[in-house]
Amino acid sequence: MDAIPAGGGTPLVQALTQAQTMQESAVRKTPGLNLRSYIITDGKTTQLPQDMQLMGQVAVIDIEQSAVKHGRAIEIAKALDADYYPLLA
Repeated sequence: MDAIPAGGGTPLVQALTQAQTMQESAVRKTPGLNLRSYIITDGKTTQLPQDMQLMGQVAVIDIEQSAVKHGRAIEIAKALDADYYPLLA
């Protein structure tokens, strides 16, 4: 994950694809593993995941702090069937 750039326009689909691969490997090594994924985002990505699912429980934590919210983090949460948690200022 360290090789994936961050800082606006994050390649979200690439990061999620890598997370899926890591999860699949972990479950193969340890069947029955209880997985949790936390996606912390300000929603400044140009990509929305489509037809993607992460294993286990998934939470999207919205850290967008702008006066006018764009709502991308909630769209990401909906696309991943994840729980949504806005970080309040």
